[in-house]
Amino acid sequence: MDPMATLSDLVAVTAKVEGLDPGSVALYARHMREAGLIKTSGRGTSAAVMGLPDAANLLIGVNAAKSAAEAPRAIRQFRDLHAYEFRSESDPRPESHGGAFGDATEPFFGTIMPDLQEAFFNGDVHVGVTFKTTKVLVTIEIWPLPGKDAVDPDAPDRWAAQVPPSISLLFSSPRPRGPPGAKKQKGTADRTEEVTIGYRTFREVGKLILPN
Repeated sequence: MDPMATLSDLVAVTAKVEGLDPGSVALYARHMREAGLIKTSGRGTSAAVMGLPDAANLLIGVNAAKSAAEAPRAIRQFRDLHAYEFRSESDPRPESHGGAFGDATEPFFGTIMPDLQEAFFNGDVHVGVTFKTTKVLVTIEIWPLPGKDAVDPDAPDRWAAQVPPSISLLFSSPRPRGPPGAKKQKGTADRTEEVTIGYRTFREVGKLILPN
C-alpha cells in the first residue's frame, strides 16, 4: 500500500518542484494550518494525511500571497474567483463556466475539455497557471503538445510561444469585459506582479496526493 502524504511531504515536494526554500514554504504552511486551511489530526500535525484541498490551498497560498501571514487571506480571496473562458483573442466575449477557482480540480477540467483528457494522462500537455497579485486574478492556459515533442524538456515553452492555447480561462471576481490583458482601466498602475506555475508542479503534487 502506498504511504499517505503528510504536510511535511507536501511542503518538501512543493519547494523542490518550484525551486523554493523549504523553510519558507513550511512557514506559509504553518499559517495556513493555524487558519484551518490545511487539516491537522489528533496525533499531531505531522500525522495529518493531505488531500486535494490541502494541496490546492498550499499552492494558492505560496504562489499568490506576498508573505506567509497574508496566505490565509489570499487563499480565501482566490478561491472565490469565478471562471470565464475566452475561445480566441478575436472573440472577446467571455463565456461563464460558473465554477470557482477553488474547485478547479480534475472534475472541473473534465467538464470543459474532454478532448484533452488523454493528453493530460499521457503528459502531452503544457499548462500555465498565473496568479496575478496586483489585482486578484488567475489565468489558466492549456496547450496540447505534439506527441513527438513531449519528451523534449524545452518543447512546452517553445510550443506555448508559437501557438495560441486551446483553452484560456480567466478567474475573476467581476464579470470580465475582454480577454486577459486586453485593456488597462484608467487610473490603474502600469505594473503587474504575477507568478506562474506549470504542469510539473501539478504532476509532482498529484503523484504525492493521489499515488497509483
